[in-house]
Amino acid sequence: MPQSSSLSQSSLTSLQAQPQAEPSQPRQLTASQRTPPDLKWLLNERAALAGAQERSRERLEFFNRRLARVEAVAQRLQRMAAAEEQEARARAELLASFDTTISLAHPAADPQAAGVVRAWAGRYGERGGLKSYLMERLQTQSCSQNGLGEPAAGQSMTALIDAVIQDFELYIATPAERISLRMSVRTSLRNLRSDGLAECEMGTDHHGKPLTFWRWRRETSLDQLRALAEAVESDVVAGTAGSPAGQ
Repeated sequence: MPQSSSLSQSSLTSLQAQPQAEPSQPRQLTASQRTPPDLKWLLNERAALAGAQERSRERLEFFNRRLARVEAVAQRLQRMAAAEEQEARARAELLASFDTTISLAHPAADPQAAGVVRAWAGRYGERGGLKSYLMERLQTQSCSQNGLGEPAAGQSMTALIDAVIQDFELYIATPAERISLRMSVRTSLRNLRSDGLAECEMGTDHHGKPLTFWRWRRETSLDQLRALAEAVESDVVAGTAGSPAGQ
């Protein structure tokens, strides 16, 4: 038994005296060594997976940004729908009161005899208010950009419509309402052109999309120049007659 213990102790001492093997490190291939086919396949497959993973990350970031914008739009639409629903309920009650009043005062009359009128009256103030507004806007821009007698830059139809919506505080919720507003603005601009107060020309935006630009029409006729020359000459004659030499 003592010998066995001594042998075990000496064996353990000899094992401890032996140098310990270092942890294995990834083998680096030199330029002269050829990549083993299996390693090459593994590396290529991993690179492809890493690329797909990076693409997925980019797509997820894009989808999350879009989703945040959509959620914001959805919340805004929900608020608008709730407000519109409240107005519709109040309007329905008012319509019912009108129907009751008409039925009591005129039992033979049909409350819906007048049909349905989608009126824009009053949105632009007094009658002709939209035309007056557009005329003033074109004229103001002409005066601000045409101080040296150079041709004033026009305003696009889109810019004029946006200005009308902002200045008259219009509530445009659907594409059909914007189309109707566009037709009203176009009619007023064409009336100004027929009156000789506005003119339009075709152009393009910064994307090359064709646009119609409107601007105030400044009179530069020969009759106007002749009248201006006569006015200047009259002032000169008046000044000569009032001088001591003229007396």
